Amino acid sequence: DTTVFGFKCVPTKAIASSYNREKNFIIVNSGSLQSIERESGVVGPEGIVGIVHSVSENFASILPLLHSDSKISGRLKGKDYFGQCRWRGIDDHYVILENIPNHVSIAKGDTVITRGSRGIFPAGLIIGFAESSERDESSGFQEIKVKLATDFQKLNSLYIIVNQEKLELDS
Repeated sequence: DTTVFGFKCVPTKAIASSYNREKNFIIVNSGSLQSIERESGVVGPEGIVGIVHSVSENFASILPLLHSDSKISGRLKGKDYFGQCRWRGIDDHYVILENIPNHVSIAKGDTVITRGSRGIFPAGLIIGFAESSERDESSGFQEIKVKLATDFQKLNSLYIIVNQEKLELDS
């Protein structure tokens, strides 16, 4: 285990997962006996994977980015604009970053990172890279298609990020 900026990183392994369903899942071989808690962030070597959903003594289920109920706050690196990353259930390599104002210029390859607002992830972890954007003139916001940094078909070694200051932040 390693601690960085109040976040404890616990290594774990994905032992079961899916990537081609509307409600995908990941099971890891770490649980409460290894200090894993609900609503902890999960990352892989390339980027964000998801959030711990439930925990038993030796296992945890993860709500991955590739789940219709998943919402992770992301922002454009080098810009102050943020929105929600959501999966539309279409392609396991892409999510949509919603609610970015139309006036913000987006370039292919712009990095999308975690905002760090809910205390689940530290700010600045890679989610993926802007592929394209679609403006909606009626709402004044655009949606950015984001190519995920994580390949969900190759999950193996992961890290669960436990924010040791989350209780204080939530209160």
